Amino acid sequence: MVGKWGLGITPDYHPNSRGFDFYYGLPDSNNHGCSLEAGGTTDPNVCPRSWSDLPGYNGLHCYPCGSDIASRDPAVPLFHNRIILEQPVNQTSLDFRYAEMAAKFIKHGSKPFLLYTGLTHMHAPLFHMPEFEGQSQSNSLYGDTLLEMDSTIRTIVEAIKDSGEEENTLVWVVSDNGPDEGQCQFGGSPGPFLGVWQKTEGGGGSASKGTVFEAGHRVPSLVYWPGTIKGGQVSDSLASTMDIYPTMAALANIHLPDKRVYDGVDISELLLGKSIPKRVLYHPKVYHADGKPRCYLDAVRVGDYKAIFFTEGGRVDCEGDQGIIQSHSPPLIFNLEEDPMESSPIDPDSTLFRSVLQEVNQAMADIERSIQMDSTPIEEGEFNPCSDPCCNALNVVCRCE
Repeated sequence: MVGKWGLGITPDYHPNSRGFDFYYGLPDSNNHGCSLEAGGTTDPNVCPRSWSDLPGYNGLHCYPCGSDIASRDPAVPLFHNRIILEQPVNQTSLDFRYAEMAAKFIKHGSKPFLLYTGLTHMHAPLFHMPEFEGQSQSNSLYGDTLLEMDSTIRTIVEAIKDSGEEENTLVWVVSDNGPDEGQCQFGGSPGPFLGVWQKTEGGGGSASKGTVFEAGHRVPSLVYWPGTIKGGQVSDSLASTMDIYPTMAALANIHLPDKRVYDGVDISELLLGKSIPKRVLYHPKVYHADGKPRCYLDAVRVGDYKAIFFTEGGRVDCEGDQGIIQSHSPPLIFNLEEDPMESSPIDPDSTLFRSVLQEVNQAMADIERSIQMDSTPIEEGEFNPCSDPCCNALNVVCRCE
């Protein structure tokens, strides 16, 4: 694995404990802590001091779990397996190093292989190598960084070609979420998915990343497999990143363990140019209350229709505005085929609304039965102060090169 992990870095949750033989990357998003550019200052006041500089620090690698001593994010570290190579990481050259590491693995690693690359791009803060400066069509920081991301993907695909395994290797490129309005010109574009209802009726705020509106999670997905998948196809079938796992297993003739529920489905037929049946997708939201995560289903997608039970401006827009939390009973129902901007909910008194609501209610009953089997969301790094990595626990700024 190369790139962002984000599921915890303590021994039990580290990538090397979760099936990856090799790991090179960041334990979380590149804005979770401070980072320096090449040649940047080493002044400890530039990067926040870590928890090891707080009153009551006991000299161990972390406070006792459950301690009420507040912690602050140390500088962003770069891991090679379980060893921290840099803290703070030099993000200017990071994507270039990701590309090099991925290509090296493809060239020299064992066959067959699985390579998962979680790029830092296009998450703010944005960094890129000097040679991409001013080279994009937009001549902007966002455009130049996106151009470097394209180069990284090209490097990986070229390495596959050079290995002679191009027709035996599936490449799947997908984003994990939509644009972040709060980052303004550094957050990306929502295209036509503007979440107009939130802007006009929902009290304003963001309708992109972190919300139930389409720009929050509708993302491009590109799949490349010469000789098996015909190039140039475009599909509007409803699919999810959760489908990648069962699909890869099916293509590799791997039988997944029984006695558990899988949220994704095998979409091999879709990749091969066929359509798939109407889908149901759920939009869970984790809210933090009393120090514990609680999961709610804010919306459900049934075919072309999306029913929204809760709207909220959980994230600010570019102007810094944040909407209010609203509950909707009956839910807002949008026809996304006809109204991708989510501007006008279907009339709740209409026959169409009642028909769709019946399907929505059945979908919610189905997921409630599934949730009863496992209703505990776990995000190890969120509430555990021991998950803050520090390359030198005796150094109050967790700094190393």
